[in-house]
Amino acid sequence: MIHPIESAQSGRFGFLDLDAVYVADGAGNVLECLCDDGDAAESLAGGVPIAGVTEVGLPASDVLALVEWLESAVGLSAWGSPSESFAWVGDRGARFVVLPAGSEWYPTEQVADSEPMGATVVNDEATPGTYEHPELPYEITVLEE
Repeated sequence: MIHPIESAQSGRFGFLDLDAVYVADGAGNVLECLCDDGDAAESLAGGVPIAGVTEVGLPASDVLALVEWLESAVGLSAWGSPSESFAWVGDRGARFVVLPAGSEWYPTEQVADSEPMGATVVNDEATPGTYEHPELPYEITVLEE
């Protein structure tokens, strides 16, 4: 079950021409749903459906090591320039946000912890299958389109 984030329900990313709606899962992980057509407020109010979760955060003690696993084992690609403090892995339509464990989930003050996370992605460039991280509680399933 997901529910709106009290302190930050929506926001605007002008450099991406997108609105964002923030929700939390049952464990308190912050999920970001991006809306291309400026309908974040209506989506949150139930007026316009959103396409789905666009970003899923994956906290890690070593950001670059998790990015390497997502690229080499799962077959996804980093987007932009990964650093020790932040990385996007995936594409503009759907991606993982890899950030240091213990940092805050933007735009909230909630601490990002490595909670069990399962995600299914559709990606024609990656090999279909289910991938379990050897140390972190993350399971990624890749499907072909």
